[in-house]
Parts: sequence; C-alpha cells; structure tokens
Amino acid sequence: MAKFYVQSGLVSQIVSANDAYSAALWAMHLVMEDVVPVEEVDWLNDNEIPEHGFADGLMKLGDEIRVSEVGFGREEAGRFDTADALAEWNQLIIAMARLESLLSEEPVSANRMVALDIR
Repeated sequence: MAKFYVQSGLVSQIVSANDAYSAALWAMHLVMEDVVPVEEVDWLNDNEIPEHGFADGLMKLGDEIRVSEVGFGREEAGRFDTADALAEWNQLIIAMARLESLLSEEPVSANRMVALDIR
C-alpha cells in the first residue's frame, strides 16, 4: 500500500491505501467515524440521527478532497468531490451492516440503516 497525503477543509491526514480514491474514502471514514462512531450506531432511522450527526463531519471537510503521494498542498494532487465520496462511504457502511447482519444471522430492516439523500 502507498502512503497518501489527504486534505480537505480542516482535515489533513496521512493514510495508507491502494490508490488515491481509496485514500479519500478512508479519510472520509476517519472523519465521519469521529462524529458518528460506526460500530456504536444502532443503524438509526432518519428521525433518530443524533444532533451532531453527519453535519459535524461535513463541517470539517471542504467541497473537495485533495490526495497526493508527494505531500500536502501539492498542485498535482488528485481532486475528488466530497459529496460523491460521502455518498459512496454511506453505501459502504450500509453494505457492511448488511454483511455483518448476514454473518450474525440477525435481520436488518431498511428502517434501521442510515441512508443519506444528499442530492
């Protein structure tokens, strides 16, 4: 795995990943997990999202996520839309919840998962 320098808004992180987009997604996960700990969430429905919720994570991020293998603040950094990365991160979290449910043989209903409509 390569080392990537990821920047967005107030966030600057060094992460290991297979490629730049994976680094952007992992940085998104680290930011979002800080405000909405995934392993502690009981897959709340939309009416039960905590007040701090997703907005706090998004407030830390800018409109784009910049990823470089060279260093922070580089012009050649790859640029990814934060909203697109958030949508994909959310889909991955839902998929992981379903997989965990299948492995533990507990049913997961659609109303127990957080699904963002960011459009």
